[in-house]
Amino acid sequence: MPVRTYARPFSRTVPGFGLIELIVAISIVAILTAAAIPSFRELGRRMTVTEHTNDMVAALNMARAEAVKRGVIVAVVGTGSNWTAGGWSVRADSDRNGAITTADDLLATYPPVLHDYAVKTKVTAGNDAQIVFGALGSLATPATAVDVNVCRPDHLAAQSAWIHIVPSGEITSRRNTTTSPAPGC
Repeated sequence: MPVRTYARPFSRTVPGFGLIELIVAISIVAILTAAAIPSFRELGRRMTVTEHTNDMVAALNMARAEAVKRGVIVAVVGTGSNWTAGGWSVRADSDRNGAITTADDLLATYPPVLHDYAVKTKVTAGNDAQIVFGALGSLATPATAVDVNVCRPDHLAAQSAWIHIVPSGEITSRRNTTTSPAPGC
């Protein structure tokens, strides 16, 4: 007996997504994006604090190294005594008079910090507008310690950065400014 084959009826369905499936997928993506935005904002703030802290530590390390190399005082100076809006610069005492002025050698400049971030300094027994290293790499007298706070726009002290310099010139940085002697965030 011959085998009969039956043809299937032609199907008009096309594989793919329907309108409802597409709307559900777009809704899920929108919800996940909305949930992730605060995390990205926080990540951006932390990265900016880290960037400004690294810039300040780099300037301090440069000043300390140049003081030893040149055998003169070298300072990190807040531009116009304003660390936040004016940025800071590194200057060497080129005329060897024991003071840092705008006429001294300019070794590096750093731009102002981003809008709403702040840099606040406290030079114990010294001038808060200058962090000065002596020819041996230690803090120049009369300064006995330096504290620098890099503050966030939301003023969260626990997430801001604290840079501390001891009399020997050793520089350390850490997160959390709650116990820093420098002006609070």
